[in-house]
Amino acid sequence: GRVVLDGRSGSFELTPSEQLLYDRRSGEGRIVRVGDAMCYSIWKDDVILFRDTPLGEVLETLSRWYDVHFEMTQLPPQPISYTFTTDNTLLDNVLHEMELISPVRFERSRSEIRVSFR
Repeated sequence: GRVVLDGRSGSFELTPSEQLLYDRRSGEGRIVRVGDAMCYSIWKDDVILFRDTPLGEVLETLSRWYDVHFEMTQLPPQPISYTFTTDNTLLDNVLHEMELISPVRFERSRSEIRVSFR
């Protein structure tokens, strides 16, 4: 299959395993080939998948998916990356799973989730 997207700067034709990186402000886009397309489409089956994904990127993704704000007041003592898959899509359960496999702690308040390290 293929998909054609029309933007301000022209048309973009995507084939399987391709992704469009599009800048709304400038209207410019570029097509990139993704290594594992399943990682980008598995969300539709209510499955969360990260493969060797840095903590910051995981938090950005969760922030976007769950419309929450993460507050990290300190940097981790060492780089943290995640590789896990879960079909448990409740945010509290995902955060609990992350706490079990890494030295990260999450504390929820009304407006944000504080991130600390053990």
